[in-house]
Amino acid sequence: MNTTAIINAVAQKLGEGYEVTLNDVVKNNGNKKQGITIRTTDCNIAPTIYLEDFAEYTDGEIAEKIIEVYERNRTPEIEDVCSIFQDKEQVLQRAICRIVNKDQNAETLANIPHTDCLDLAVTYRVQFNMGGGENATALINNQHIEHLGISLEELDQRAKQNTLSLGFETISMAKLMQDIYGLPFPMSEDDAPMWVISNKERFGGATVLCYAKMFSELAVKTGGDLYIIPSSIHEVIAIPVAAGGDTAFLRDMVSSVNGSEVQPEEVLSNSVYKYSIATGELEVAA
Repeated sequence: MNTTAIINAVAQKLGEGYEVTLNDVVKNNGNKKQGITIRTTDCNIAPTIYLEDFAEYTDGEIAEKIIEVYERNRTPEIEDVCSIFQDKEQVLQRAICRIVNKDQNAETLANIPHTDCLDLAVTYRVQFNMGGGENATALINNQHIEHLGISLEELDQRAKQNTLSLGFETISMAKLMQDIYGLPFPMSEDDAPMWVISNKERFGGATVLCYAKMFSELAVKTGGDLYIIPSSIHEVIAIPVAAGGDTAFLRDMVSSVNGSEVQPEEVLSNSVYKYSIATGELEVAA
């Protein structure tokens, strides 16, 4: 893949008024991708299109595909993100939390505001409208909050309030497989006591780990403590401690699944967590 040739081809096909650049983008867990950014003089939004998504095409075909993706996703309804980041109250009103692996994201965390949650890190993003009823987010960095005079404590409080207001859902594994994915699941909730907990969008929903109280109702329902398994950055799975077995076995299972079934940028943790019905707290399971 000749990246210089691809950039030149995209720029030539788009013509004047466009700036096309190649960027190395650090994704979640330190995973790096090469992306092409297309920027226009009348819009400060510059979506990144990743070259890895077109590995099976020739350089000429890649240029055509990139333009197709760009044209399909561009819309005049995109909000002005630069203006949002110039307004303290706009940032605080739109701030939400995302939870990531602290060790795997050490390089990124050095440049962004974050707080600890269990053995993980809470980061903060601003939501904005992409048009067509779709939302996107932009990462809040240290320069943003310094420029606007936002303290970490204020950002954390508002972002957690906003995230909680968007809502979380708890659904049994049996119902999830049958009603949402349309897959046969021969066991009932009693036979397979597993629940998936995420936000309504099922994107970044493992942030529920910041809210221990979200597990209290399920713990009361099942009559005891819960193991919380981080299946990805998007969701967690809760199972009764009484039915979960040995924590070492669960950690081995999580590690194995993360290594073989979960995309590297979507892995949250190899840890297993425990909700105590007595204390109402979450902790890393011993």
